Amino acid sequence: MPFLQVGLRLCVQEYGALPEATENSTLFKILTGANPRKLRFCSATEAEHAAGQFLDGWERPYVFQKTAGNLIILSAGSDGIHYTKDDLTLETLVP
Repeated sequence: MPFLQVGLRLCVQEYGALPEATENSTLFKILTGANPRKLRFCSATEAEHAAGQFLDGWERPYVFQKTAGNLIILSAGSDGIHYTKDDLTLETLVP
């Protein structure tokens, strides 16, 4: 997850704001080079490229939620169910 946070921060540095998109597949494209300047802000694994999405350690897609200028990255954790106690979350704060 930290690699996504770094990639999003690099994107913000380059473009001045977080991407408007919150769909995993759209963010995947933007952060891996499908942006106006063709910059790669994140690298992706072979499995992620095959899925066209960023995947967590259990190979499940991350969920992204926007809040007041920030983006929260969520992993469903080992049980694969979102919004349970084993979820992993990381908030990307815009400087």
